[in-house]
Amino acid sequence: MKYPSEKSLKILFSRSANQCALPSCEQQIVADNGTVLGEICHIKARNPGGKRYDKKQTDIERNASENLILLCRNCHKI
Repeated sequence: MKYPSEKSLKILFSRSANQCALPSCEQQIVADNGTVLGEICHIKARNPGGKRYDKKQTDIERNASENLILLCRNCHKI
């Protein structure tokens, strides 16, 4: 599995309270008109060579909601 499952995504979005995960940011993840403004980010990197990549982590663990956060586009780039 290369991508998060639908279940993982539902959990991630429901836990986000529609806010960027960075505490100092107040950006919404989904705008009132339904536009998704946030980006799904892996805590431990999805790909080898990425920051915090853990080769011992399985694809299922890597794409589970526990390894994902939602950030606004600006915070994700930072």
